Amino acid sequence: MITKEMITQEFLKSILHYDPATGEFTRLTSRGNRKVGTKAANYNFQHRNGTPSCVKIKIGDKGRRVHQLAWLYMTGEWPVYEIDHIDGNPFNNKWDNLRLDIEGLLGLSSNVNGMHRYRIKVRIFMLVSLMM
Repeated sequence: MITKEMITQEFLKSILHYDPATGEFTRLTSRGNRKVGTKAANYNFQHRNGTPSCVKIKIGDKGRRVHQLAWLYMTGEWPVYEIDHIDGNPFNNKWDNLRLDIEGLLGLSSNVNGMHRYRIKVRIFMLVSLMM
């Protein structure tokens, strides 16, 4: 069994290639009917209506979320907090669409009109200004 701790940036880059412009992973190794050069992604069906909620890639016996693998691939570290898709689309894993979820870090969430998001940015700006 391959644990999360065993999946390093070096290991990931030895089995998968990530294209930051498209957000897609392709296989660098063959395993069973999965051939080199094919897309490495499975849509995880978690919603009751059968629509996929995120994209996963199976490494070992467990599916790993693609946005977390992209973070590891690009930064060399597993994300400490949740990864936020800037455009809100959980299938858009382009590098410029991913960021650490600061709202989750603060234990807050955005409401429909985005007012919480605005308040958080103001509070963080004020906190950083006070610290300087």
